[in-house]
Amino acid sequence: MRCANKIIDVGMTSTEVVRLCGQPDSKTTEQQDVRSGNRVVGTTQVSRWTYIQGSVTRVLEFDRDKLVTIRIER
Repeated sequence: MRCANKIIDVGMTSTEVVRLCGQPDSKTTEQQDVRSGNRVVGTTQVSRWTYIQGSVTRVLEFDRDKLVTIRIER
């Protein structure tokens, strides 16, 4: 993903993404269980940010402030 002629990539922090892309068009946050086999061993906070760029929608998923996936929706 590109913002301001810079590449947005997995591993960046939410602060870095906001600095380059601005605030997302929408944002959701939820707690998810962390599992080891069938056992729940903790929780993590997952945020999904949506950026609409022309006819392309990009969904960025953060796990505790680190970008873990970028998905394109058309």
